[in-house]
Amino acid sequence: MPFRTVLLCAAIAIVAVFAALNWPVFMAPTALNLGFTSIEAPLGLVMLGALAIITLAFVAYMATWQARTLSESRLHAREMARLHTLADKAEASRISELRAVVVREGEQMNAQLIRMQNELRQDIRANANSLAATIGEIDDRLQRDAIHPRVVPVGMPH
Repeated sequence: MPFRTVLLCAAIAIVAVFAALNWPVFMAPTALNLGFTSIEAPLGLVMLGALAIITLAFVAYMATWQARTLSESRLHAREMARLHTLADKAEASRISELRAVVVREGEQMNAQLIRMQNELRQDIRANANSLAATIGEIDDRLQRDAIHPRVVPVGMPH
């Protein structure tokens, strides 16, 4: 039980015990001035009634306040759940978009890599053909020079 509730119950119990112990005095009639008229009534009973009315009003106010606070809290909880769901959906959407971008970029890079590999193969073939032609030409020269050697005069560079 919360401390405030225990304190309120203790205060009510103390007032009740005090009123029970002094009941004859509470019930003694007294002349009461109400401002515009005077009446004869037990002052203790009037004060005890006023205390009961104020206490009931306070309890009713606190119950209304607590109900309103609880209602607002539930409303906020529902709103937070809605916003959390919305944020989760937005995050999932961003992840899906990111995944699509990564896949698209990967496909583009793969296509570019294949294109570059094909170009490299073509360059290698062209170089191989050029090298083979150059080697063939050198081989032909060597065979011609073997059949018809050139005479290089002494002191002249080759």
